[in-house]
Amino acid sequence: MEGATEKRPRSLRASNLI
Repeated sequence: MEGATEKRPRSLRASNLI
């Protein structure tokens, strides 16, 4: 899952956590 998030911007990564 981390690989997929890495491709996207950090903004999306934080949104996923929320």
